[in-house]
Amino acid sequence: MFKSMFTNSFPDEHPVFAHQLFVQPFSPELGTYGQRALELSDYVDEMKTLRGIHKAAYWASQDMSDEAVWNCTVHQPLLTCALKTSREVFRSPNVTSAQPIKQYASLFKGDDHHPKVVDFVVILPGNDTKRRIKNLLHGSEVRTINQTLLPNMCNRPAFLSIVTRVGHKDEENAKLNLATWMATWQHQILRFIKDASCYTPLPGFFVLGHVWKLYWLFDHQNERQMVEFPYIVGDTRTLAGCYRLIATIRYLCNVWAWDTFRAWFEGSVLERNEV
Repeated sequence: MFKSMFTNSFPDEHPVFAHQLFVQPFSPELGTYGQRALELSDYVDEMKTLRGIHKAAYWASQDMSDEAVWNCTVHQPLLTCALKTSREVFRSPNVTSAQPIKQYASLFKGDDHHPKVVDFVVILPGNDTKRRIKNLLHGSEVRTINQTLLPNMCNRPAFLSIVTRVGHKDEENAKLNLATWMATWQHQILRFIKDASCYTPLPGFFVLGHVWKLYWLFDHQNERQMVEFPYIVGDTRTLAGCYRLIATIRYLCNVWAWDTFRAWFEGSVLERNEV
């Protein structure tokens, strides 16, 4: 299933929808994509919030805090800040208790030291989409549209996954968990896709303390590969890094997910099962 799980280069031949892999390099200006109209006070409040997150990250690093502290004081507030100004209501729930459905996750092996698989996901919004998913799942044996049976993830697709760590010794295992988790989503969605070759690439973040790295999982010549995005996407070491990071997240949500993932999901999953 994974001949070469991680690679730093894109293949010469690209799979369906591979143009999605080439999200343009990010800059703070991209943070305006998909946002509602903002007042000056909104920008001031955002700056105050990001200063607080930057300060919390500094102290979490200085105090050698564990993952729970980083998640609570740094990562979750940053995700909330990034999604707050979107026109659509994206949510980023903490899913540290989520486990992949075993029948779709043959490669997943649990880790007694790190029983969690991923820490956060971002969920596609839309009440109409939720209604259509409920109708789709009505006759399904496994009543979730995602790779887990966690109740708050059953009726909305989770298109972005995030795994966090604080120590380098867990890095490879964490990346493997992220890749397997994302591949399990692609595997389970085959229940509803008639053309098994029409996967959509999926984005995921691996976070090690301050540093965020973006990966894409895609299917290439019947092999799934994880590709590290070749540009800096932001960090919490500096205030500028925080701004770049929320711009990255906003672009993935408000542009890629809304315009590309949603179009693929509605066309390849929902509409094909409503005929």
